Amino acid sequence: MKTKYAAHLIMAVRYRDHPRETIPLYENVLLVYADTDDEAMRQACALGRAEAAETDESFRWNGHPARWEFVGVRKLITCQPHGLSDRIGHGAELTYSLMVVRSEADLKKLVAGDPVEITYHE
Repeated sequence: MKTKYAAHLIMAVRYRDHPRETIPLYENVLLVYADTDDEAMRQACALGRAEAAETDESFRWNGHPARWEFVGVRKLITCQPHGLSDRIGHGAELTYSLMVVRSEADLKKLVAGDPVEITYHE
């Protein structure tokens, strides 16, 4: 039986017209089934890239043309879900958080698990 993982994916909003002073982002938590930690990480990255690729040309954020970018996996943890989560499948989004960071450097720190100041919106 495969191990269940909660993969915390960082998805940033990238403006198409020009960069902004802050970077809105979501931390989406998806369920991943895998035999090893390395396989779980590969699958989590593939899910993030696929989610970013689904952005259509009409997507707007605060009235500006934008796109989603998969930035990385902030953390990957094994989990032992019970109840409803036993009936949901690989790749299901379990929860999400909307945050804003001040810069590209802060975005990279967040993905790496380093301390960073964020504004939490939800």
